[in-house]
Amino acid sequence: MIDPNTETLISLTEAAKGLPRRRAGKKVHTCTMYRWSTAGCRGVVLETIQIGGTRCTSREKLALFFRQLTQDRGLEASGRETSLRHQRRRRREVAAAERQLDAEAPGRVLSPGKRFQPHGQLGSRRSATGPVLTAELPKDGVALGHAAAGRNLK
Repeated sequence: MIDPNTETLISLTEAAKGLPRRRAGKKVHTCTMYRWSTAGCRGVVLETIQIGGTRCTSREKLALFFRQLTQDRGLEASGRETSLRHQRRRRREVAAAERQLDAEAPGRVLSPGKRFQPHGQLGSRRSATGPVLTAELPKDGVALGHAAAGRNLK
């Protein structure tokens, strides 16, 4: 947490002006500073404080941000997959494997640690938000499952 009493506060605009120029002599844009304070860079987020209508950081937190980025770069060089790029690649590989499984066994539901169950019977399937209950309603319209738990769904 930034302590305004002990740290040297600067606005994100001032911070951008004080940084060395980047590729082709271009200045660091103020939007880059805002992005570093919200989404971060390679998993490291610049700490900021809101003072009235101005988002500020401190010279100390800016130096800490750059040190953490430098340390993160050192971990990548040692072979550890910690960067966001590697996490995204892993998610894409998992999604491709799930699509391949779905293509090989259409109409079947994959539930971790359980046997395959025909689609439409009570079971679970994977979705972007987690397991989803799937159920085929019996003729009387009452489903006895986790989500429906005896409710009349006619």
